[in-house]
Amino acid sequence: MQGPSTRNVEINKQITVCQDSRDLCALIDVHAAKFNHVNVATAFRALLQSRRDRVPSKDVERALQALDEVVLRTINVFGAQQLSNILHIMAKTRYSPWDQSLVSKLEERVEALAGTFKAQNVANTLWAYATMGREPGAAVMRELEGR
Repeated sequence: MQGPSTRNVEINKQITVCQDSRDLCALIDVHAAKFNHVNVATAFRALLQSRRDRVPSKDVERALQALDEVVLRTINVFGAQQLSNILHIMAKTRYSPWDQSLVSKLEERVEALAGTFKAQNVANTLWAYATMGREPGAAVMRELEGR
């Protein structure tokens, strides 16, 4: 896997300094097509954590829909940290994705990478599964238990 581009590093910096959901939604509108897997995980967490700001819900929903699309576009390069972070924030905020295949695609990627998870990734992922009321497959559980 190739390292992040200078553009993606700059986008991540911009995501982390957004003052509120309004700024973040505007950034997502402009840059989502350029997001890599780290940008989308960072933006997803930031937006879901701050979406209670006084921002029109249509703006937040449009940004979340764009992020769902970026997750699906970049999922094959997600690492353990991006997977566990997205699952954790989705569970924590009770987020229901626009694209109903998103969670199952994340689970497929977890299954492929479970053997590479660090302790924090395992904890976040298992907590997310439990909070969402989902049961990981037997192969995923074996791998995560082994970690």
